[in-house]
Amino acid sequence: MAINKTNIGTNVLPPDVLSLMDNQFYDLIRELTSSNEAEILKLQHINNVNAFLLTKNPLELLELNSSDVQDIKKRICFELENKTFVVKPGIKSNLQYLHDLFCKKMDEHVKDIKKKTKLSQATQESATEHPDDIKAFILRSIKRCLTDDGKAFIICKCGAKINLYKFRGKFQLSNFYRHYKASSCSMLENLQKEEEEKNYRMLSAIASTLPASDSRTLLLASAQNSNGLDIPNSPSTSSPTELSTNRTSKRRADTENSNNIVSTSKKQKK
Repeated sequence: MAINKTNIGTNVLPPDVLSLMDNQFYDLIRELTSSNEAEILKLQHINNVNAFLLTKNPLELLELNSSDVQDIKKRICFELENKTFVVKPGIKSNLQYLHDLFCKKMDEHVKDIKKKTKLSQATQESATEHPDDIKAFILRSIKRCLTDDGKAFIICKCGAKINLYKFRGKFQLSNFYRHYKASSCSMLENLQKEEEEKNYRMLSAIASTLPASDSRTLLLASAQNSNGLDIPNSPSTSSPTELSTNRTSKRRADTENSNNIVSTSKKQKK
């Protein structure tokens, strides 16, 4: 009677069964079946799972005309009156059980490797994804989300799901761009916030090199501009360049006045 592989539980095997060799492998065979099956494999130097699965029929050694197999042949076979031997059914069943058990374990191992490979590829792809690479992000999203019924959608990094519609057999991205332009996209809000913080840090660095009054004026103007306010051209909101020009002009005027006073004084003495 054939064994149904679905009813075979690989939980009877140790986690490292596929790496067992020699005596460790034979000890496992004895534990799962008996010493007879272990000896059949040991005589043929079938010392690991892979070698066992690649051997078509381990019982072929009984056909050899050799004294090395006479002892095991008498133990696992019925000797008929015509001096021929028939392998006991239990031996055949045990070897078939081992074959099916190891096959199922190997299948599980291969599936586990494929699953880990896919997970690793997905992780690497996510880790190397750049937020500015919008085109590549769109193409990957369409490829992932394309379903069998011809529908497609894109999942934005803010979590929103945007359905795409077809026009002349091609998916259109207008809904996706419309979502980006909307104020409800938290991803864009975060990007804008980061940009504003970056600009503020840059202005703060510039302001630290200016006098206190000019520094406050610069930061105030920056804050008002970031809020969308119109800044009038007044002395209190002049740019750093304008402030520097005004100071230079004032010093030049003071110097000229001083020279005029000295010149007048000399004329009076004469």
